[in-house]
Amino acid sequence: MVGWRERVVPPLAVALLVAGMAVIPALRDPRFYLTDDSAAQFLPSWYHLGELLRSGQFPLLDPTLWAGGNIAAEALFGIWNPVLLATMVFVSLVPNLVVASVVVKAFFLVLLALGVYGLAREYDVTRGFAAVAAVTVPFAGVTLYFEQAVDRFIESGRQVFTRLAAFGLRDSRRLFLAFHDGKVIAGSVVRFTPSGVAEYSANNSRPSALNLRPNSLLNWVAIQWSHAQGLRVYSMGGAHPFLRHFGGSEIPIYRYRKDLTLFRRHDRAEWARAKVGGVVRAVRKRLKERREANQSQAEPTKSGPAKS
Repeated sequence: MVGWRERVVPPLAVALLVAGMAVIPALRDPRFYLTDDSAAQFLPSWYHLGELLRSGQFPLLDPTLWAGGNIAAEALFGIWNPVLLATMVFVSLVPNLVVASVVVKAFFLVLLALGVYGLAREYDVTRGFAAVAAVTVPFAGVTLYFEQAVDRFIESGRQVFTRLAAFGLRDSRRLFLAFHDGKVIAGSVVRFTPSGVAEYSANNSRPSALNLRPNSLLNWVAIQWSHAQGLRVYSMGGAHPFLRHFGGSEIPIYRYRKDLTLFRRHDRAEWARAKVGGVVRAVRKRLKERREANQSQAEPTKSGPAKS
């Protein structure tokens, strides 16, 4: 029979270790967790919504947020999640958003670690290996540098490519970095097939350095590099104005997928949406035709005086 120590001590040790490790990046850069979307949207929004909750208002709709004010339908805010509601209240009680960001992000990393530990134990993984997985996952490159710190992608490029090399992907990826005053200000990733096509696939940059146009420079350098490598086509991966100003031709692309879910759930959902959409369009068309017919019948008939 497993005692309470065997059940409690390993996850508790995981939580304490992850919490301590989560604070380390913030010791070097206090704003590590308060950048990009976290600074522009999430933390300020949590603060505002937390104040509304503390005043007794449940934030379903907030006209002051303009197009983003439909909070009840906005998945990003997650007001139906009690954990996020508690997070909003906590953030509104902390006067310093930098401190709030560190505490909140560390808390979610700990929560992720405990979830990984519990999942591993459900599959009968030993406590030791479950703890290793639980501590490793929160500090994987994407989780820590992108999902938690958002724009730290450009600072973790070398670490990411070290991992890519381990999986044999370095021969199909190329990282381009832009520096200013010895500091990385932007990064782009190009994926390619030797002697085939190169595609602009990922980019991030510091908002404070956008006036230097680093993304334009990186794209142009990537185009030159692709040409020098003998690649036949360079795909921008899109057609918005920033990508179109490099020239080139717009061509349609086709993407195919296979639904591997049980009972082909995604295919059935798309079929249902298409059918419902078709019915809605047909009803709207019929109503429009009827309305136009009624209007034409209601208009008085114009006739001139009778002639003898």
